[in-house]
Amino acid sequence: MLFFIYAVIGMQVFGKIALDPSTEIHRNNNFQTFPQAVLVLFRSATGEEAWQRNHDGVMRQARRSSPL
Repeated sequence: MLFFIYAVIGMQVFGKIALDPSTEIHRNNNFQTFPQAVLVLFRSATGEEAWQRNHDGVMRQARRSSPL
């Protein structure tokens, strides 16, 4: 139930981030669909390469919101 709630929230917040095969945000690791969102949450909960996903997501958000 908890994964369901966070998957829906993740889809709303991170679902529109563009995929980039050169980063950790690629076709197997995103929040664009519900099954993918649940899978990303499960992988994060188990600690599988979570720091790389978080770093790429934060850096991409920072570049998009940067005034430069």
